[in-house]
Amino acid sequence: MQYKKHAEQHKKCKYLLRLDFKNFFESISEIDIRCFARKNLIGVIKGWSEEDTKLLVELATFKGGLTIGSITSPLLSDALCYQLDVALFSLSHVLGVTYTRYADDLYFSTNHRNILKNIPSNVDSIIKKLEYPNRLEINHSKTNHSSKKNRMMVTGLTLTNDFNVSIGRSKKREIRSKIYKWSELNKDDKLHLSGYLSYIKSVEPSFINTLCGKYGATIIQNIITFNSKKDTNLKS
Repeated sequence: MQYKKHAEQHKKCKYLLRLDFKNFFESISEIDIRCFARKNLIGVIKGWSEEDTKLLVELATFKGGLTIGSITSPLLSDALCYQLDVALFSLSHVLGVTYTRYADDLYFSTNHRNILKNIPSNVDSIIKKLEYPNRLEINHSKTNHSSKKNRMMVTGLTLTNDFNVSIGRSKKREIRSKIYKWSELNKDDKLHLSGYLSYIKSVEPSFINTLCGKYGATIIQNIITFNSKKDTNLKS
């Protein structure tokens, strides 16, 4: 699971910094894509032409920026942000910091106090020098410093004090409540719970084992494999 692998890279660190880009996909423009294509596609991929670039722009953008929600946007944004990631990896290596990026969220972690405080200004300097994308901007109102003394979260997952990755206590309480009220849930809520339990199996399988012990393995398995066309009322 990609979310878990991303979070696990930071789980052994005491201090965490999260930065967020403003309007990330919209900030990656048609001009950025064309510049990327000239340097990385035309003359590199056999047969790639300006017409191919034009078609790529038409398929991948909306109102001048990458289309929000399109399956192509994460892949294209990663490709166009390669030089950004190289620069941030280099900065992090010099500082002895772990760096990861998940779309518009940038995470930096370390075990050394005060190392992370100057990173936001360093990131600002780096993105201003990029040839492309050249309209990226950090949303400083969402900058978040956290440590083991409070809740540390990466891609929606909690980094626990015993250096593991968890869905978090509040989510667990919510899940238990919904399982208990399973027979009262509508089909949409049942489908959501079914999908979320499948997700938990890959993120925190020990919690699935706990649920099986509390409610019974058959009930948990039936919820995970729930099909709205065969809506079966399960008793908890």
